Amino acid sequence: MAKNLEIKVKIPSFTPFLAILNKKGIKQKEVLHQKDIYYKTGNVRLKLRIENENERAIYYSRAEAGGTDRFSDYELLEISSGNGESFFNKLFTPEIIVEKERILYIIGDTRIHLDNVKKLGTFLELETVVTRDENSAKEEFNKIVNWLDLNSYEEYRNSYSDLMAK
Repeated sequence: MAKNLEIKVKIPSFTPFLAILNKKGIKQKEVLHQKDIYYKTGNVRLKLRIENENERAIYYSRAEAGGTDRFSDYELLEISSGNGESFFNKLFTPEIIVEKERILYIIGDTRIHLDNVKKLGTFLELETVVTRDENSAKEEFNKIVNWLDLNSYEEYRNSYSDLMAK
């Protein structure tokens, strides 16, 4: 199972972050149009992500509250048939649908997401994949958190689906 370290903050605008990324010479990777369908599955998290016509199932678990570090364990299943939504809707009850436009940047093992989430607003999310060990991931993660001054923003420890449900 893969693991990453993450943070999500609500931001008023992408502008200051775009300026920082540009100043550091970090280039935009791509723009992703995502539809995440979260399913009722008991005590685990399962979502189908439809992203620029690609589909993947994502299973993950993480502590939503408490602690200083927010690590997630996850598994991805690529779906090549193009009918993932129909298939999953026959197996599980859809709970929440989250639609967003995501501007993606990548630095080392860290994905920077500038998200415009329908009905919720603008957010910045970092996800640092643990490729060597947790300490190395934390070091890279903390460096980028400091570059972007993310500690001056309110952290959201819930998924977008949880925020939509409120």
